[in-house]
Amino acid sequence: MVRLDSFLIDKYLAGMIAREEVVTKAQDPVTIQSKLQELELAQAALFSTRISNLSDAISAEQLAFHRAKRAFDEAEAKLRTLKQWNREFENRVDPLVKQTEKLHTVLANDMIKAIAYLTEAIKTLAAYSEIGPRPASSIAEPRPGQTAAQPAEPGEKKVPA
Repeated sequence: MVRLDSFLIDKYLAGMIAREEVVTKAQDPVTIQSKLQELELAQAALFSTRISNLSDAISAEQLAFHRAKRAFDEAEAKLRTLKQWNREFENRVDPLVKQTEKLHTVLANDMIKAIAYLTEAIKTLAAYSEIGPRPASSIAEPRPGQTAAQPAEPGEKKVPA
């Protein structure tokens, strides 16, 4: 896939468009401008060494030019990766945000209600424990022939005293 910035750089290097046009139409003008400056400096050095016919210097300048071009391509690839991460960020984070919001709702609403319910249950149990056991006179007396430890026979109804 050809990116707009690299397409503009290629057209600029081919002499088809002006430098200003590359910068104004680029997606990331600051990076493009700095990389263009590096490329132009390397290209100018390459041309000046070609004119002077210094074969060792030509290869060094060509190497510098290719390094600058490679650095530009790497920066462009990093920018592309960052843009992809930026697109995917919302899709990856939204489900987690929804889960966090549900937890917040539970903690903010349901837990408060649960605490209030448990507080009332504790009060009720405390009040119940203060009542204490019934006095001995209210306990049903055993019938004649039956001891207090013997339970009533099945089918036999308990008669309240």
